[in-house]
Amino acid sequence: MPLSIASTRTAAFGTLLSAITLFTIAGCGGGSSDTPETTKGDSTTASTSSKSASSEPTNSESEPQSNAGPKTIDGIPYDVFFDRPLEVAADARTGGTAPALAATQPTETPETTTDAASDTEPEPASADVSWSELITAELINEEVRALRNEMQSRLTNMGAYRRSVLELPVFGSAIAFFGELGSRHDGDIPWKENANHIRVLGAKIAEITSSSTAQNRNSYDEVNDAYLTINEILNNNSPAELPEIEEETPSFATFADMFYLMKRMERGQQWMQTNAGSESGFNDKAPTLSREIAAMIVLTQAYYEEDYGYADDEEFLGYLNTLRDSGLGMQKALEEKDFGKYDELRSTANQQCTQCHSVFKNG
Repeated sequence: MPLSIASTRTAAFGTLLSAITLFTIAGCGGGSSDTPETTKGDSTTASTSSKSASSEPTNSESEPQSNAGPKTIDGIPYDVFFDRPLEVAADARTGGTAPALAATQPTETPETTTDAASDTEPEPASADVSWSELITAELINEEVRALRNEMQSRLTNMGAYRRSVLELPVFGSAIAFFGELGSRHDGDIPWKENANHIRVLGAKIAEITSSSTAQNRNSYDEVNDAYLTINEILNNNSPAELPEIEEETPSFATFADMFYLMKRMERGQQWMQTNAGSESGFNDKAPTLSREIAAMIVLTQAYYEEDYGYADDEEFLGYLNTLRDSGLGMQKALEEKDFGKYDELRSTANQQCTQCHSVFKNG
């Protein structure tokens, strides 16, 4: 069964703000597209009776997973909790450091940033869009491989899985989303003929790891098997068993929970603040920054779909329009190597997210 989706404002953003303290997920931005060496034939395991992902490290900018048991609260790793969840509101705009944290009410967006965003003259926002105009096939491929690598490091054995179980629904939902996006894209994507299978497998990972039985050995085995199949698809192999496809062109909302997709966006914003918040980082990290901006744009665009429950909410769409326009402006600024404009629009995008969450936290 596909992952159930909150179809009302209260469910979507009530879940978002009540659950936001459960996650702090570092490093999806900048994940390498290098192919792990793992296949179903050579995977290692925490026990002799089940498979696991390879323990070989990947070339990723994310923090490595430790095998030592972390401090926990009621069995949940201590380091997954936010100290202060509205950290995006305080944008220090300094490179190489973590975002400044604040739990204050959001501030008004400066008029100058609004003017800068309008310079991009984007097409009117709606649910109907040519995805090929918003993101390249190459960036979709890089994003899916980066998400695959993030999961690989968290599935090396049962211990790593349990320490990361709160992160895996984010990666599962995101890889399901970008897998489906690959099937809708006009460009040349190597795994396009199996894109719908990536969607189904990613949704399965998100569903299992967000369930009450996520910590069980059987759940780990199912998640690991789904990951290994995705890995084979991305390595241009032909998996022996692929999931059945019930629906060829589903709504994103039927398999990718808005909360988890927003967590992917939040990871991207954190990555931009830390790695591309200075002019030197902006220039040095341009390839990964391009992927992060494109991911923000297409995820924002997906929320216009009626099934997410906000298509007729003018206030929500106002935030969404400004966020999308800011992303398009950031993309143009990166092409023009204009750090000042990019940084201004990045701040606008962060403020829009914070203000929107503040307004909609109670439905």
